[in-house]
Amino acid sequence: MFILLLTCSAIAYALQNTLIAAACRRNDVLVVVTWRGLTLALLMAPLLFWADAAAFACLDAHAWPLVGACVAGASANLFGSLSVRHLSVGIANAVFMSVSTVATALFAMLFYRERPSPWEFLGMGLILGCVVLLTLSSRRRPRPVATTAGGVAIGVVCACLFGLLISTAVTCLLTVTREVDPFIAAWAWEGGIGVVALVFLLLRRALRSTAAVAMPPRETGLLALAVAPTAVGTGCYTVGTALPGSSLAVAGAMLGTIMIFSALFARLVYSERLTREQWLAVAGACAAIVLFQLTAN
Repeated sequence: MFILLLTCSAIAYALQNTLIAAACRRNDVLVVVTWRGLTLALLMAPLLFWADAAAFACLDAHAWPLVGACVAGASANLFGSLSVRHLSVGIANAVFMSVSTVATALFAMLFYRERPSPWEFLGMGLILGCVVLLTLSSRRRPRPVATTAGGVAIGVVCACLFGLLISTAVTCLLTVTREVDPFIAAWAWEGGIGVVALVFLLLRRALRSTAAVAMPPRETGLLALAVAPTAVGTGCYTVGTALPGSSLAVAGAMLGTIMIFSALFARLVYSERLTREQWLAVAGACAAIVLFQLTAN
């Protein structure tokens, strides 16, 4: 049951990453990030029925880490949305997941005094090597993403910034998740990302009165459908990791397969075809992340 739930979680997250790319390519990315977060706050609300009601009172004690996680998460989503404008979904997911894995390990070393094993250092090296290979191979980018060499560079930088910022957010959120019910922490984080993005949106509108603040109703409905799998992914992950005998290392390794599922979904939804080199790099990065997670202390 544990493996089944984590597989469902990885597929759900990959589906969300793929479907939301269309909204990011058609609309203002700040508007997309704002409505994504606010929509998720509504869609994830049913998960709170499984939460410990008394844990809500603990949120006040962890307000600043939660705020930091929300600000970093909103910024990460902005860069992630920009990355899929210049890169295929499969490559963008592979780059930012690889960078986030390495960055999270480095943050754990700095802030939690965790000491990586030689196998973990090997995994980090392999991950970074695959990112370099993906970057070099992106010159032969798959359609429908049409961009210049400079656009590819922008996409890779944005994907790397997403990985760095999302790992910062996860590090900030770790204390909240450990001390507060994980369902509440996940709901507060995703909803908080929407609130932070809304503040950015209103500030931009105050500075530039013609700036967009909403999407057409049809686009808003499509966005809601695109982000709905996130609630499924979070629910499956939280329930799965709470089962007796579950392993966080194996859970992390299972989530590493998101990049493979994302590339497959992008092939089906957008007809984005990766080259042989890119498939090898994506598979190599996935394998390196699995190795890294399974050998983590």
